[in-house]
Amino acid sequence: MTSPTQLKQIHMYRRRGDLDDGAYRALLERLTGKRSAKALSDAEAARVIAHLKGGGSRPADTATGPYAAILKALWFDAWQLGIVRSSADKAMIAWVQRQTGVDHTRFLTEPEHARPAIEGLKAWISREAGVEWPKARGDVAGAKRAIALAQFERLVAIGAWPPFGAQARPDHLDLAAYAYRRGVAVSRLEDYEERHWDWLINKLGVWLRGALKARAAA
Repeated sequence: MTSPTQLKQIHMYRRRGDLDDGAYRALLERLTGKRSAKALSDAEAARVIAHLKGGGSRPADTATGPYAAILKALWFDAWQLGIVRSSADKAMIAWVQRQTGVDHTRFLTEPEHARPAIEGLKAWISREAGVEWPKARGDVAGAKRAIALAQFERLVAIGAWPPFGAQARPDHLDLAAYAYRRGVAVSRLEDYEERHWDWLINKLGVWLRGALKARAAA
């Protein structure tokens, strides 16, 4: 049976993770097949404690959990747009803590717990950088397109565009021409695949972060 010390630890880490009763019992069942901490063996209780602590050996500033990947991807988008200073997991985890009150991404184990963090981050990126996310779920290429176009608009807004002889008010044709001259083998944005958007986002990200840093130092 679970020792009093183990039981105390389980409930302490449960409170830190802000797990409600449903999420907590679902976690117990997934890890041990049981829905009550009092019914666990010593070994099962140790497994639950290690999971709640983040696996024991995994650094606290490393994003883990079933929703860590999407949160990391969104945070990286925010970094590419120049609205956060660090792309590190630690910075993203701190944002999640401030916005949701949950101590770590590993505690976001159910959709209803992760949704406020994911949707909150997307909404913040939209407000700060004017990103227009695609309406269709799972439209990865559309999301990448939205990021790249928002980067372009930010560069234009701060006067960091053009790289070469663009019009007084650049448009997306100028962006396509820039990418084509820099090595993208596709001349129209409409024909881009995910890999083309990845290339363009990385290029524009370096440019935009540098321009924003120079502007702040001026």
